[in-house]
Amino acid sequence: MHRALKNGEIVRDILAHIAAKEDLDAEMKEIGLSVPSTLGRSTARTLFCIALTSRTLSRHALDFLWFTLDDLTPLFKLLPTFLPIQGGYFDGPVSSSHINRFDKYANRVRYYKCNGKGNITTSAYIQLMHARGNRPLLPFLRYLSTTVSRPELQYFVCNALIALCCSPPVVGDLPIDVWALLSRCATFTKKPP
Repeated sequence: MHRALKNGEIVRDILAHIAAKEDLDAEMKEIGLSVPSTLGRSTARTLFCIALTSRTLSRHALDFLWFTLDDLTPLFKLLPTFLPIQGGYFDGPVSSSHINRFDKYANRVRYYKCNGKGNITTSAYIQLMHARGNRPLLPFLRYLSTTVSRPELQYFVCNALIALCCSPPVVGDLPIDVWALLSRCATFTKKPP
């Protein structure tokens, strides 16, 4: 491997150039934030191939691959006891070794666009939260956008969250789930640097 590729900063710049082909997320752009949208199939495939080439490149390529998610099913599928059929549930206990694997990838997610995709029951979220000691599911999540009202939204609130974009599809009062999410956000404070 060329010496330049051992420099993490150079690798991140190269991968950022590859991932920059994707558009910025429209909802986040409206509120003045430059957040990448979910990756297109060819960009994701390119980053996946790069991730397979070496450990040095893998870490950085995986960061780009997992940065934005609009469906958490791939993350839950990392847990062997998760069955993504009939509403997505766990078929047994979640062990600590499985949690470590889940965390390795969940820690990479910075933007989650909750739009109703996926097939995961609320009980699966609760079971996973319990197995993880009630820590946020995506502990380094910085941007959360939702177009649907779902009870599991509260499990994504964390200290790293800097932007929350709620645009329910119904006009009028916000659903109770969104109010619960907003009230939970108020309990978290960001410490000054």
